[in-house]
Amino acid sequence: ENIIMKRNIFLAVFIILVYSASVYALDFSGNLAYSRQYDLSEQNLSNTLNLDLNFTHNFSDEIFAEGDLVIRYSDKSSTSPFMIIPKEIYIGAYDLIPQLDIKTGLLIISWGSADMLSPLDNFNPLPPGLSFTSMTQKNGVLAADATYYFNDITYYCIHDIRYTIYHP
Repeated sequence: ENIIMKRNIFLAVFIILVYSASVYALDFSGNLAYSRQYDLSEQNLSNTLNLDLNFTHNFSDEIFAEGDLVIRYSDKSSTSPFMIIPKEIYIGAYDLIPQLDIKTGLLIISWGSADMLSPLDNFNPLPPGLSFTSMTQKNGVLAADATYYFNDITYYCIHDIRYTIYHP
């Protein structure tokens, strides 16, 4: 009964997202992946359904919003059976100021050109327990990114917003 309710919630969220794409003229793409794992030590079978949605919305020719959301639905063996995980969500502007591109929000910032582990690519953390083979699943960080083009030279400036929340 609980699994049926969770499945219905997942389907309702999916239908709302598809409907909002047509109403608000959002451009959606993504993939749906099903995985099944068996834990030998606990003798437990778990099922997971991941919906990875990428969206883009142009407010004008210069201003846009982009994002990447993961909607994960797991069976009752999971501690968090239903999760919506924002990977990257930001607002950007091209040429609002001549030769300057700006992005701000939850960003995945890539540096270097290594396939797996780049020594320069240390802005974005990997989710806990993720293997090195899934580098596309990095978490975004709150940041502002500015790119200035001057003739054949490109200047980058990234401000990574870090904050600490104190709980006594």
